[in-house]
Amino acid sequence: MVKRFPKDESGQGTLEYAIVTSIFIAMFVALSQLGHLAADGELVDHANDSASHQVQATSSALGDAILY
Repeated sequence: MVKRFPKDESGQGTLEYAIVTSIFIAMFVALSQLGHLAADGELVDHANDSASHQVQATSSALGDAILY
């Protein structure tokens, strides 16, 4: 016969609190870092660089398609 352990859920609330709190802290840190990047203008610089590369790639691909 298998002996079953009694159900003890006394630490469940503490564990749930720890998990939810760590997720909120991680989200707060990520959003604050994103705010720092936006304040420093890094996001605008990266978007500008990406857009210029995309325009160059699109124009050469369009020319290749037309010349084909």
